[in-house]
Amino acid sequence: MGWLGELYRRHAVYTVLTVLNVILVVVAATMMLVDDRMLDGANVWLKPLKFSISFLTYYAALSFFAAWMAPGAKRLTGHRIAVGIVTLGFVYEVAWLFTCAALGVRSHFNYDSALFSTLYIFAGIGAMMLVLGPLAMGVSVLRAKYSAPNPAMATAIGWGLVLVFILSPMVAYFLSAGMVNFGGSLNGYGEGIFGWRMEKGDMRAAHFLATHALHIVPFLAFLPTRAFKGEIGIWLSRLIAAAFSAATLWLAWTVIQRADLPEIFRSPF
Repeated sequence: MGWLGELYRRHAVYTVLTVLNVILVVVAATMMLVDDRMLDGANVWLKPLKFSISFLTYYAALSFFAAWMAPGAKRLTGHRIAVGIVTLGFVYEVAWLFTCAALGVRSHFNYDSALFSTLYIFAGIGAMMLVLGPLAMGVSVLRAKYSAPNPAMATAIGWGLVLVFILSPMVAYFLSAGMVNFGGSLNGYGEGIFGWRMEKGDMRAAHFLATHALHIVPFLAFLPTRAFKGEIGIWLSRLIAAAFSAATLWLAWTVIQRADLPEIFRSPF
């Protein structure tokens, strides 16, 4: 398995987490076949399955992009601390999601008891811990972009990673603030593969874009940066990152405007 060995060479910890999530995907999918309990209109194991797939793509991307970091950056104390924090956050998130599924109770928006409310709060803290990894890696990639074979692509990768740290907390605040349910578990699942509810907007759509900026921004910049690898390509990558950020925030704002929020959060226009 040469590709797995290559990922491990690029970043050992993130590759191990990638493989672990492959196992978790298999476990959650198997449990869906043998456990037919339903919660909010969906199998209780659907959420752990979806999150495991998301974590899988997340850590696989971090493993792959580690090759674009500055030489020696992985050995720096700051990076190692960030990786440790990310790992601890991941362990908590997985334990929380799978335990709630096994108990047949909600993980997100669970205010049924003081215990589950507290666990939900800590899950939010865990989610914030996860975004430190992309920030640390993104800063390193951006600093080393001129030494990369394709500085324009390095710029796209770096900004995609950094935007996870910038955009995810902004969107997640409204998703978990408790002022209103932005399409979360209490409303059940909607149509389509992601289960988003579109009648009044669903903050989970904007949250998906924010948390997957590390995938989407480099993907959008792939062809432009192959044609322009120098300064023009660098500016194109920055423009793509800015346009992606604007689109994500616009999507979140449209949901806020449709929700029953206090007037302070509404647009005066």
